[in-house]
Amino acid sequence: MEFHSDTYRRELFKNRVMNENLKRKQRLTESQTATIGEFIKYACKNLGIQQLPNKLTLSHDTDAAKEKRSFGYFDPNNKRIWVYVKNRNMADILRTLAHELIHMRQHRQRCFEDVSQRHATAFNEHPDAAEYLSDPDEIDAYAFNIAQELKIHPNPIQKLNQLKDIKLEDSINLWAYVQTFDKNPDHPVIKRLLKKIYKNLKGS
Repeated sequence: MEFHSDTYRRELFKNRVMNENLKRKQRLTESQTATIGEFIKYACKNLGIQQLPNKLTLSHDTDAAKEKRSFGYFDPNNKRIWVYVKNRNMADILRTLAHELIHMRQHRQRCFEDVSQRHATAFNEHPDAAEYLSDPDEIDAYAFNIAQELKIHPNPIQKLNQLKDIKLEDSINLWAYVQTFDKNPDHPVIKRLLKKIYKNLKGS
């Protein structure tokens, strides 16, 4: 499928905020939404997603973020992706967006099974981080995020081979996994995660 990014960027810009009463200075600029549009094109191509989400909401609603206990959410009922953007840098916004695009793909691959309740909570808000990060869907989603984070390094494979020494600035998501599972590269969850990270790095 050919992605018409200019059209999609215009739609993103038009629908970028849920709250119509926000002051204009709080909204994303057209340049920022253009960056998001280009990233969606890139991510969908790399993830094998043929159909874009019905709607993407880039929200400044802090109360909604607190209620959802997350910076991002895929709603399978209306095929909408919601991402909280207030006071977040672009790299963080794009990581969240990629994560939710993967959950959208998972939803479609399972004949539209409702997976929203399992993935609405960020791992640092989850009562059991190990349980959350062990979920196969989260491993799949975070592996993509981690691969993107590691690509800025000259040798991402070396970083993976020195897993116990991974730093927060190397990959915040990989660091979280390593800390959660006691820096044990032989833990089954870490092994599954690494396998998917390697696959994402190879396929990019």
